[in-house]
Amino acid sequence: MPLDNFSKVDFSKIDPSEYEEEGAAAKAMQERMLDGDLPEHMGMEEMMAGMGMGGGMGMGGMGGGAGLEGRDWDEYRVASMEPGDVGLTLDCSGGKGALTKTLRRAGARDDFENPSDRWEAVLRLSGAVAGGGAPFDSFQGCVTMGEGRLSAWLDKAVRTMKRGEASAFTVLPAARDGEALLSVRREGGPSAEGLPAEAVLEYEAWQREVELRELREVQVLCDGLLLQKTLVRAPKGPGSWELPGERAEVRCSWRGEVEATGFVFRGEAPFRYSRADASLLRVWRELKMKRGEVAELKVAPELAYGSGGEPELGVPPGASLLLRVAMGDWNDVEDVVESRGEGWQRPMQRYVCTLSLEVEVRACAESAPEKVAPEAEVTMALGGGSVEAPLEEVSRLAGLGAWGVGAALDVLLPTMQRRERAVLRCSQALVGGPHERVDVRATLSSWVRVEPVPHTAEAVVRTAEQEHERPNEDARCEITFAVRAAGSGALLEEAAEPAPRRATEPVSVVQGDGAVIRAIDAALLEMKRGEVALLRAPAAWCYGEGSGYTRPAGFPADEAEAEVEAEVRLVGFERGKEAWAMSLAERLTGQLKKKEQGNALFRRGERKSARRRRSRCGSRVSSPWRLASSD
Repeated sequence: MPLDNFSKVDFSKIDPSEYEEEGAAAKAMQERMLDGDLPEHMGMEEMMAGMGMGGGMGMGGMGGGAGLEGRDWDEYRVASMEPGDVGLTLDCSGGKGALTKTLRRAGARDDFENPSDRWEAVLRLSGAVAGGGAPFDSFQGCVTMGEGRLSAWLDKAVRTMKRGEASAFTVLPAARDGEALLSVRREGGPSAEGLPAEAVLEYEAWQREVELRELREVQVLCDGLLLQKTLVRAPKGPGSWELPGERAEVRCSWRGEVEATGFVFRGEAPFRYSRADASLLRVWRELKMKRGEVAELKVAPELAYGSGGEPELGVPPGASLLLRVAMGDWNDVEDVVESRGEGWQRPMQRYVCTLSLEVEVRACAESAPEKVAPEAEVTMALGGGSVEAPLEEVSRLAGLGAWGVGAALDVLLPTMQRRERAVLRCSQALVGGPHERVDVRATLSSWVRVEPVPHTAEAVVRTAEQEHERPNEDARCEITFAVRAAGSGALLEEAAEPAPRRATEPVSVVQGDGAVIRAIDAALLEMKRGEVALLRAPAAWCYGEGSGYTRPAGFPADEAEAEVEAEVRLVGFERGKEAWAMSLAERLTGQLKKKEQGNALFRRGERKSARRRRSRCGSRVSSPWRLASSD
């Protein structure tokens, strides 16, 4: 009999009578739901209570488990009230009934934020003792959440509200927990003297309610080194949620003053910068502002002018700054891949990269490009801040500073794969100089890893050659090999046997030229520099009928048993030139070579390999230069 299902419940330990009451309550609730006899607004807690499930079940399960964002269902519900909830009363005190909220007017429909610590809330409130009487408590102004000015009950109440919301609250003594009756601690204003300590407060009518008129987001960034208070939010619309990318060229305006003295060291003025510019104050790379936003910033010295200050501007050493920034628009610096590279790895900081480079400039965005430097082979350490003479010369010819093109390459190279060709389109903000736009086109040939040795606090670095690179088609390979009959072990062919004890010179072969048997030729594409491979191959992949190779002495006549074993060592190689890097003459020569290789494979009956070679032949030259590929 198949096992369809099972239960781990031990029914012998269950008393069915314990569940009769809950089962009846659940059935009654189900009947009411089917009859439509439920209140228009019924919270999850009320429904569970009606079903006999108790009042401790949150979104996380039985027993008041955590729900969305660590809150139980009621906490989430009371902080997310919508226009359809106007008039609905919910508990804000975790089921105690000490603080209840009745929605009078819903907040902004497209705004889902509630205030949290350090956020600024602009409030208007008025309240009185239950049972009537003149308001004794009123306030209108701005408070910072979490700073202690709000009473505990009001702090909890305001954290459930959204921008533009108006709500009435009933506050029992238990919610006040011995606090003074006034909701906002302040000097002067109404007095609560003479009111009984056990008074129940009501904020229930229009003149006796709390209205959250404005909400200012305050973000704590960089471990508290930067406080960003949003004064004007980003306008709603497409892209309103976007932040500038790591390489964006940003347009904004800003004003700055020294916090301690109020000295204005910069008046309101436009400012353009590139977020990839390492020479900028760090604060510009840490901002989290959207288009159209206005924010006030409190900036610690570590993100500003540091311990040295900026005497020319009048900023003293170690000064904290207050900035007001109006974010305009930005353009994300664009890099366009012209030819995909190989593998998944990309160079990292410190790596020494070898590349070919071209630079074009435009006087304005619409003008035709002008090539200002011929293609040059350069080597640079990524992120090193120093350049070799060829790269410095390229920057000089482009009218840029010594590190102008290097700054662009610091941005571009970490995104590239080996042998990838790409262009980075830069503006003055990134590379400087007199040009509106600079295009830096690079082909990343290779790199050498330079990385710190673990557990040395980066005091010791090591350089490691590339160990994962492999030959491609048409690569010139330096190899040693020995081919033997699989069974007898008879030596069939050798070229500088690869055993370490032999010091003979390796032979040079071009992958795909047919200078070695097919098994070795195919294996070269999968080998790394210095690798030794042991191969076992059937007759068709070595000296079999139609292979084009003369059968050596000792090769079995019966091809069914004519397997060979080969030991191959790849001493070194030089990769074949890619089509995009060839001149027209080289592409034409390469096309004819691929055609000949394809024809040879076709004659041996290797149709699949022949088709691949012939397709490579056609791809070498684009129309109208493409040659016919018939036999």
